[in-house]
Amino acid sequence: MEKSRINSDKLKFIDEEKRGKLIHAFKCVFSCAAGLLLAHAKIFGRLSPLALAFSAAAVQPYALAAAVGSLSGYLLSFSGTEGIRYMACVAGTALINFSVNRLRGEDCVRHTAPVSAALCCASTGMAVLLVEGFTLNGVVGFLSDCILAGGMTYFFSRSLRLTEHKNKSNALGRHDIICIAVSCCAALTAFARLNILNFRPAGTAAALAVMLLCFALRESGGAIGGICSGTALAAACGDPSLGAVYAAAGLCAGLFSKFGQFGISAAFICICGISAVISPSPQAVAAIAESAAAALIFVLIPRARLEKLREKLSPAQEYAPDGERGELCRRLNDAESALEGVGRCIERAGKRIDSVRPDGAEIMTARVKQSVCAGCGKCAGKREKLRERAFSDAIKILREENHITSEELGAEFCAECPKSYAVAESFNRIFAGSVASACAAQKTNQLRRAVADSFGAMADIIGEIAAQTARSEMFLPAQTSCAVDVLGELGLNIISACCKRDCEGHIKLTVKAAELPENSVLRKAADTLSQELGAALALPAIRDTEGGVELTFGEKPRFCFEIGSDQRPASDDGDCGDCCDCVGLEDGRNVIILSDGMGTGRRAAVDSAMATDLFASLICSGLSCEAALRTVNTALIAKSEDESLATLDIASLDPYSGEISFFKAGAAPCFIKRAGRTAILELPSLPAGILSRIGFSTAGTELREGDTVVMISDGVAADGSEWILKLLRSWRGDAQGLAEELTAAALSRRKGKKSDDMTAICVRVHGADRIGN
Repeated sequence: MEKSRINSDKLKFIDEEKRGKLIHAFKCVFSCAAGLLLAHAKIFGRLSPLALAFSAAAVQPYALAAAVGSLSGYLLSFSGTEGIRYMACVAGTALINFSVNRLRGEDCVRHTAPVSAALCCASTGMAVLLVEGFTLNGVVGFLSDCILAGGMTYFFSRSLRLTEHKNKSNALGRHDIICIAVSCCAALTAFARLNILNFRPAGTAAALAVMLLCFALRESGGAIGGICSGTALAAACGDPSLGAVYAAAGLCAGLFSKFGQFGISAAFICICGISAVISPSPQAVAAIAESAAAALIFVLIPRARLEKLREKLSPAQEYAPDGERGELCRRLNDAESALEGVGRCIERAGKRIDSVRPDGAEIMTARVKQSVCAGCGKCAGKREKLRERAFSDAIKILREENHITSEELGAEFCAECPKSYAVAESFNRIFAGSVASACAAQKTNQLRRAVADSFGAMADIIGEIAAQTARSEMFLPAQTSCAVDVLGELGLNIISACCKRDCEGHIKLTVKAAELPENSVLRKAADTLSQELGAALALPAIRDTEGGVELTFGEKPRFCFEIGSDQRPASDDGDCGDCCDCVGLEDGRNVIILSDGMGTGRRAAVDSAMATDLFASLICSGLSCEAALRTVNTALIAKSEDESLATLDIASLDPYSGEISFFKAGAAPCFIKRAGRTAILELPSLPAGILSRIGFSTAGTELREGDTVVMISDGVAADGSEWILKLLRSWRGDAQGLAEELTAAALSRRKGKKSDDMTAICVRVHGADRIGN
């Protein structure tokens, strides 16, 4: 989720088009530069497979840039056969990856790239050995080159994949962290031989990386960073002692990580100093200076930044439920995989069927020949070319005008063919049947895609249920018993009770009582339970049930949200084509949904209401916004033969953290006001109901008390958004009044012009104390 800060009137949270172009250009330049620099990195003084590995691991949009950079680097850094050999390896690997990508897809390239890099390195290396002769050093170097090429391709590929597909969880996995550490340390070898009076900038960078890992991952981070950086510098500089020094320094710094930045820095410098005393040399003394420079940079980094790094690099918790829950999760995961396989199978079968369909022109001419020309020998010999030319012209005329006459076949053909009238009629009849067949095939393809996408949507739903089951809330029996005693002492007749802690760490107490107590009792119950359970609880949510009443006590949120909305249909006597809703989820989040159906009137109202109701019911059942969108999209596609689409504008508000997450599918921009300043959020995306497998454009930020959020349909912003920003900056009233003022102002600006349905939803953020306990 991308987070944006509000700091100016013209700030945009995100501009997808410009941002996408800039990121693409940056990645191309980075890929080319990385290949160029890694080609200069020499392992053990003579091996240079890192640029080859990087170009083999680069993903397809940037593979060409990486290959060009690697080829240029090898051309500049080598003068003999070694440079030509590595250049041949880069070209061969790029060709193999391109072929595999065309035949099997990008995912297959990731699996075959390490093998292809190692095989290309082995084939060219074997050719060099055959020419220069087999020696022990030559064979060892050959094997090392192949292993490094294949292994580093895997590490680079895994690291680059993390930049293309962001991890859904906030933290990285252990394997991901190791791959990133190995890749970064390997990149340092390109600068390892650069030194100023024995001072190596690469040594400073390596020491800083080790210290950062020590802070984030403590002992394990120090060990990983020390071993990786030490091994890389030792292999590049030809000094094996560096590996031991960095490994020991990293482990020791990790042990002292509990003392913070100064403890980590001091421990690392001390180990480097001890190594210089034991084995004095210019390099050892320089290592002290390098580590001191790294320590200075490290202690100057704000601790808040380091805490964010620790949060990001902390290994993601892996849930492995056992017993009945574990078996249920495994069966759900198997069902998810099976449904995904069904969807992919339908798509593959459809593509194969489409690929074997012969060309329509060939079918039509063959049928005309069979129905009219069979048994007629007039066109045999030299007249065959005349007939083929006339038939080809007939196909072109039919595709342009949908009908043909015998005169349009040409005077020369009509003079030679006694059945020209029958030929024209046959073409008209067969073409009409071909058009009907094409329409049927198109509908079949649409149905096939809808069915395949529905299987994918079901797989997403089952997958999320499995994940939620694995991360189910923790039941607290002691707290449950304590709550029953407390409520019993207050005079409540408790039928059942359940106290649990959810995945976010919030306590929730659900109690079923025989009758609803008075408000004073509920207030006293919330205060007493807060003391006994160690969490500030708010007044309970009340729901009538069969045989009693259900009371749900949840933790007090930091914020509450004042929400106002107003709608204006395009015409006074028509239905509004916009639909909106606000739902509360079990985890406390409030989700605002705004949908705009295509066009205006009843048809648009049906589409937007369907999208809103479906989406609300799906997220209330526990599904994520992405899974709910896929299901809504499939439902809109399959709803009718006519095009049926609707935008979706979603805002998810967390009252505990103040986090707001935006999900947009073809929706109009949103606006945020903070301390008199305004910001606009524009996220280009496709609405639901057009194409299968669409996705949300997303953004997010953290709200503060006093902030105002405005969501609108495109009818409000038909005349631009500057007037909305101006009105928002000057508004001092409540949320409902702002929503009504926005729609009224938009309506007045559209007088005399064609109008669209208008909806405005406004949210004001208040502290939780505004609503009391």
